[in-house]
Amino acid sequence: MAKYENKNRNPHLGLLNFEGDTFRAYKIDTSEYVIVDDQHEIIEMTNTKGVIYIMNGGKSLTTSYGRTYTIPNEHENARPSDEQLRSFLGLTSLEQEEDDLELWESVRYRMDEEGFDYCFEGYSHWDEIKDDEFHRLRKQFLNSMEELRNYIENKVDEGRQKEWDGE
Repeated sequence: MAKYENKNRNPHLGLLNFEGDTFRAYKIDTSEYVIVDDQHEIIEMTNTKGVIYIMNGGKSLTTSYGRTYTIPNEHENARPSDEQLRSFLGLTSLEQEEDDLELWESVRYRMDEEGFDYCFEGYSHWDEIKDDEFHRLRKQFLNSMEELRNYIENKVDEGRQKEWDGE
């Protein structure tokens, strides 16, 4: 593992503190963060949504010496308050980020439970998701699926035509 040295004196927030920060997040850029353990070993590079995901228990963190923590399961006094977290992340509210998380979880649920193709072709266009890359990939998937469907239909038609022609 690599050690993090805060040479640029980046702002930081203790994510879990037991008489000293077990995990600390350093703000590298507007929405980029590095999370280190109490040995200053880099544990995770993430963005704003990733920090919120970790703080909500979506992902556990493991120290460089193998101890794993799920932050919401730890004592509330060992965690930063919502206000401290919002301020550090530069957000007016955590709700918008949580709403985004709910949308992504909904997409994943629909893909897993109802099928990948139905999720994007029949269930929803997911217009409430404001992510250009997602929509580019979704449209590319739908186009590829249609292209494959047409290719297979043509192969079936060709095969039937050969049967009728006696080949």
